[in-house]
Amino acid sequence: MASLAFAGDKVVYTVKKGDTLGQLMYAWRVQGIEIDKLYSWNPDLGTQVKIGQEIVYYLPDRSDQNRQDVEKMSEQEVKKIVKETIAQAEAAKAATIQPVAITPKVPKTTGLEMGSSVQFPGIWKLRVVVWGGLAAFFVLPFIIFYLIVAPFFARKRKKAAEEAKAKANDIILEGDWIKAKDMDGIVYSVWVFKRVNNNWYTPFMTLQDKTKPLFRKKFNDAKKAVIGCMKNPKYAEQVAKLKDSGEILRESNQTK
Repeated sequence: MASLAFAGDKVVYTVKKGDTLGQLMYAWRVQGIEIDKLYSWNPDLGTQVKIGQEIVYYLPDRSDQNRQDVEKMSEQEVKKIVKETIAQAEAAKAATIQPVAITPKVPKTTGLEMGSSVQFPGIWKLRVVVWGGLAAFFVLPFIIFYLIVAPFFARKRKKAAEEAKAKANDIILEGDWIKAKDMDGIVYSVWVFKRVNNNWYTPFMTLQDKTKPLFRKKFNDAKKAVIGCMKNPKYAEQVAKLKDSGEILRESNQTK
């Protein structure tokens, strides 16, 4: 038997593919259904629908003034009513949404409370002190070593190397007597020697710096330098002192 629909009958509509809430409201409004009551009939109704969703509405009375008014409206006027109804629903939904205050959960072991200052319990303070002390005990010596001790020993090693090099340079590998005449024409024998740096040293000091010995790379060059110094008036003072010493500059017959 076919069931007859009467005014006030409840109808459950199941949303199908392609349906939109605006289209459904328009169709129901044209039929005289009070779409502004849809949200009271369907508390969970939002501003959009999905396939399979059920929407409840009630059939209007055909003699209802509301239906008669709708029949006199244009399509644009009906759409406007639908649009305003959905907009009012959106506004109402936004007004009911309140920000949720999230209260962080504080572990009981920390002893923290909301609004209180952060404090470490005694055991944590003790751990911080212990670990900090151990870190300082092991790390600080390394810092001191690299900043103070290591540079000190590096300088000491460098100085020792320089002294060893200087001592090594003082070692005489070989020597020889060179005959040379002084400004008076007297023949003298002058001692020259070779050190480990392979330089031949003369008994004379340079004129530029009288603390630095005069030397040459080769024996023959040292021999020429000695002969030149013996006859050079600028070296007269040095020659006189060497004659007085009688050790590395002596008359030729004294070397035999």
